[in-house]
Amino acid sequence: MPGGQKVFDHYIDANMHRLEDYALHNPREFTLLGQRLCDSAFQELRKANNLDSLLCAIIKRHGLNRNLEYGLFVQSVEVAFQRDKFISLYKPASREPQGARIGGTLKTSTATIWPRR
Repeated sequence: MPGGQKVFDHYIDANMHRLEDYALHNPREFTLLGQRLCDSAFQELRKANNLDSLLCAIIKRHGLNRNLEYGLFVQSVEVAFQRDKFISLYKPASREPQGARIGGTLKTSTATIWPRR
């Protein structure tokens, strides 16, 4: 299981019953809990980010341009309490349209974001 998935499972799966209860009965608390869970997951992802060292090894191994810049972002987090019915826990705010920055060397975030939905 990829590291990012494990991090989200740690925060989201442990709180699925509360999230579902809040989604049904207290949308404000659902939003607040979702924000706290996503903030915690994003912090852990930032601390554990190893893409820099992985890309460095790839660049070195294949003789690629050492000036490669990249940005690692989370664009959305959704949960489903029923099959194919997703509820958003996180989507980018207008001040951060590219999403929550996890890591990278990209200085500006005006580059094309992939994959687009």
